[in-house]
Amino acid sequence: MAEVKIADLSDAPAEGTGKAIEFEHPLTGYEYGIALFQVKGKFYSMTNECKRCSGQLGIGELNGYYVICPRDDTPWNVKNGLCKFNKSLSMSTYKVQIKDGGLVIVI
Repeated sequence: MAEVKIADLSDAPAEGTGKAIEFEHPLTGYEYGIALFQVKGKFYSMTNECKRCSGQLGIGELNGYYVICPRDDTPWNVKNGLCKFNKSLSMSTYKVQIKDGGLVIVI
C-alpha cells in the first residue's frame, strides 16, 4: 500500500460538492479514477465509476452523505460506499487525510 496525494487543499471541492480525480498509482502504474467529496467539513473518497451504469460520481449531485449518479439517479453513500436502496451493492471507499497542505489516500 502507498500514500497518494490526490489534491492540494486549494484544489479540494467546496462544501457540498464533488470532484473527479484521475491518477497513476506510484508503485504499480495502475490508473485510478476516484471521486472526492466534502460534506460537513470532512473529505470522503470513493471509486468514481458507478457500479450500476458506469456514470461519473465525481460530477454527481450531493444530497447529504449521498452522491446521486448523474446517469441513473442511484444514490451512493460517500462514507461507506453502500447503495441507498440496495445494500448488497457497494463501491470502494478510501479514507482521506490532510497532510502537508494536501489530501492523501492510502491505496
